[in-house]
Amino acid sequence: MLRVAVEAVSPGAVLARTLYASNGQPVLRAGHPLTHSLLHRLTSFGIRFVWVEEPAVGQVPAVEPLAPPTALRVERALHRVAEAAVAGAPALPDALRAELVSLAGQVVEELEAVAAGPTAPLPYPTVPAADDGRAAWVAGAMNRGVLAGLLALAGPYHLYARDFVLAAWLQDAGLLQPAPPLPQPAPPAPPAPQGGGAGDDRRAQGDQAPDPPCRPAPEGTAQADPAEPGRRAEAPPPDRSGVAASDADGAGSAHAAPPCHPSAALDPPRAAHQPALAHVHRTLRWLAGVELGGLVRALVAQHHEQRDGRGYPDGLQGDAIHPAARRMAAATAYTLALEGCIHRPGWLPHEAYEWLLAEGPRLWGDDVIRELAGVLHPYPPGSLVQVDGGPWGIVVDSAGARRLRPKVRLLPVRPGHGAGSGAAGRGRAPATEGSGEGPGAPGPRGQAPPGAPAADGPAAEGPGTGSPAAVGVIDLLEERTRQITAWAVAWPASAAPPAWPAGSPRPAGAGR
Repeated sequence: MLRVAVEAVSPGAVLARTLYASNGQPVLRAGHPLTHSLLHRLTSFGIRFVWVEEPAVGQVPAVEPLAPPTALRVERALHRVAEAAVAGAPALPDALRAELVSLAGQVVEELEAVAAGPTAPLPYPTVPAADDGRAAWVAGAMNRGVLAGLLALAGPYHLYARDFVLAAWLQDAGLLQPAPPLPQPAPPAPPAPQGGGAGDDRRAQGDQAPDPPCRPAPEGTAQADPAEPGRRAEAPPPDRSGVAASDADGAGSAHAAPPCHPSAALDPPRAAHQPALAHVHRTLRWLAGVELGGLVRALVAQHHEQRDGRGYPDGLQGDAIHPAARRMAAATAYTLALEGCIHRPGWLPHEAYEWLLAEGPRLWGDDVIRELAGVLHPYPPGSLVQVDGGPWGIVVDSAGARRLRPKVRLLPVRPGHGAGSGAAGRGRAPATEGSGEGPGAPGPRGQAPPGAPAADGPAAEGPGTGSPAAVGVIDLLEERTRQITAWAVAWPASAAPPAWPAGSPRPAGAGR
């Protein structure tokens, strides 16, 4: 059983989990074959991912954080939040606020059951969409809401878990709001009159416009590194969100870039980040007068602060940061470490986890990191990992000592399929337009799309060579020399190595 983007499902694949409408009614029951027409209808209904049967993998104890109808309602509500922010609405609409408050309460009830269960939940994936980065924003808000809720339930703020979820959904709305116009360079001074005079040698100096907002450049384009003027940085990694990068002026591109979301703990100060750093104040202004409660406002206002005073927007230090906001800030930093930025590729989950254990106590406190580390499971069952840069597999066990070194069942490798040419895959990396990973396209390293029949012809031998013998189990806890080199939460995934721009922080580990 695999979670697969609808666009990548091979016709004839069998649905493994029932699909539901937002009212809880089943739309398509498990066991139904997915035909061309059905797949097209699912896309038109806004269903982007499905679970399909993969006999070679068998049943995987994958747990989604929320019941499918609840997740669908949350996703649609957050899309309306994004639409209101992008459209420049003066404030969060009151009807939408009431819906979010109700949904947050329902989410907490479902997360309580997840927290009491034996299996960690699998994050939600994102998809390519021509919506100014809203799909990536919604997926990030949903995952942050789940993590914030679980963190609140695990600590002293369990009675305020609804506020944590609500704040996680709304705290970055300012990223989508129209930014104030950038100052324009001063017009050049008129030429001095000939013949000499007191003002002849005065030269007007036009002000320089600040750096443009941080946004990814087209794939493969080298940029000047803002941290080291005069030096050309490596080409930035392709957009992890599945939303293709736009042109420099935002025109002429089918898909717009997602908003840049820098982390004070991970990203060195850059002039290009200045517009994004103002998103907290923009969010607070957007929520001014909206009935949310004092704790929600504190969480939104301080979700990027650090105890050392190097956070933003206010540079608060020590006890000036609300204890609940320290928890939200740590959870936010972890998710941003996975997502990355144009100046920093996303880290692998175990790298972000180890960084959190090493640096988190100094930035947010020992108590916060103990609580957060307890609810984090970098590789929950159902997630996809690439081992040693070779074939991909699905995590089937990550309990206990396997939290960072899970047990992995390799996906079937079939002869006759060439290697894919997808985007970089150290973060969540669903298929993107032009990646060579559309419907029926081969997967990375010769792996066929789920549900695809094996090609005819002689089978090669050995793992990763196109032989069915490559299907097996790797226990990374026992095979210590093997490493996870890429990950994803839905198929198709990709495996190009990341580009590390000069000056960007790197994780301590290079794979575990």
